[in-house]
Amino acid sequence: MGQWWDEEYQQYEEIYDPVGAAADAERLFRYRLVILSNFLTLESEAEQFEKDLRMLFEDLKARGVVLVLGATVISQKTRKAKY
Repeated sequence: MGQWWDEEYQQYEEIYDPVGAAADAERLFRYRLVILSNFLTLESEAEQFEKDLRMLFEDLKARGVVLVLGATVISQKTRKAKY
């Protein structure tokens, strides 16, 4: 919110700034959901993206959620036994 001096009332009045209001709301009330899908299964890949992952996690605000999806490799032998 900006302010301007009102000569008639001899006081500062607030100016509504939609861009500033949106930025304030984003900073204060945003809720983030981050989904990482099946690329952290190898240690080498986690190391490769370490800097980016750290930046992502540091940027999360309170109530931010990170959902990491992964899978395991099922061998043909195991698949036949289960199904």
